Amino acid sequence: MMIWIFFAVSVAVGFVLLGVSQHNDRKRRDALAELSKQLGLELNWQLPSEEANAFQRFELAHKGQGRSSNTTLSADDGMTRLAIFEHTFVSGSGKNQNRSYYVIGMARDDRLNAPAMSLQPRNWMHSVSALFGAKTVDFPDDPTFVQRVAVKGAFPELVRALLNERAREFIRGTPRLQMATDGDTLILIKPRLRLKAENVRPTMDETLRLLKALLPQDKDS
Repeated sequence: MMIWIFFAVSVAVGFVLLGVSQHNDRKRRDALAELSKQLGLELNWQLPSEEANAFQRFELAHKGQGRSSNTTLSADDGMTRLAIFEHTFVSGSGKNQNRSYYVIGMARDDRLNAPAMSLQPRNWMHSVSALFGAKTVDFPDDPTFVQRVAVKGAFPELVRALLNERAREFIRGTPRLQMATDGDTLILIKPRLRLKAENVRPTMDETLRLLKALLPQDKDS
């Protein structure tokens, strides 16, 4: 008898939690829809095909299982196409299954012309990977930079040219920055974060400031 009571309570709690989750998700979506109207942004509940194709160039797009890229707010000024979206995937299996959430800021601009590269804060895993032959891009003229971040790319000279002194100064001033570039596209990566109305504008601003730091500087500036 006690087993059945425990089972019934567990089921009831499960339904309550599901209802709360669905309610919160509706509120989140409503807030994003209202924000898109206020800012004049284009809202799609799935990642548009052009952005989806661009995202496929990056390693993050292929991690895990059950991958989903959705809830996209975007803007285009005729020169830069900006999109903020949520990306999720599942890792592990069975009881160890875990869903990871990311907010991605994507900027596409023909002026960028960047090599395929990625950058993230350096941690102990990079030291372990180095023991097994994994390589990161070095910056001989800026050794303190590589003490803070791990930069990967198949063409180190092109990566160093992209991450010039001006770009490195921006990166130093942006805690926990994770990013990647490929051609005309860069992505700003925000792990462990759901896309909510309150983090849309900060992510848009940071993505545009990162793009500005990476673009070739005008001769007159």
